Amino acid sequence: MSDNLDIILRGRKIKRISDIAFGELRKKYGIKQLEVEILIYLSRNPESSASTFIKEMGLNKGQVSVAMDNLSSGGFITLKRDNKDHRYSHASVTEKALPVLEEAEKLKVMYEIMIFSGISPEDAFSFWNVSKKMMANLEKIDLGQ
Repeated sequence: MSDNLDIILRGRKIKRISDIAFGELRKKYGIKQLEVEILIYLSRNPESSASTFIKEMGLNKGQVSVAMDNLSSGGFITLKRDNKDHRYSHASVTEKALPVLEEAEKLKVMYEIMIFSGISPEDAFSFWNVSKKMMANLEKIDLGQ
């Protein structure tokens, strides 16, 4: 069990599959993998903040800031300053991002189908439940609780 957990947690194979699957998409639209992930996140969580994304993805503020600036200058998102606190910006996807999101969602479904091939729906459901609990545990560890 421990070896399997180590392999899954490292995620190298999953990352490699994702990089291959999204390679053509990134090349086609001239964006990086993190930028694709940000677009997907923003489309699924329009009311969320960059700080929530940073926390959930375990990234540093600088990486996300550069990616958001790239997406904004490329016309994929708009950034609006918060009226109450000018240190914060609200991001939203633009029409230009919609084809990227459509293709990205198809790719995500495709590679998730490949990864979960031969796994029963019940086992997949159990995996999602266990992974949610593991993420909650990791959050506690990360916060020193």
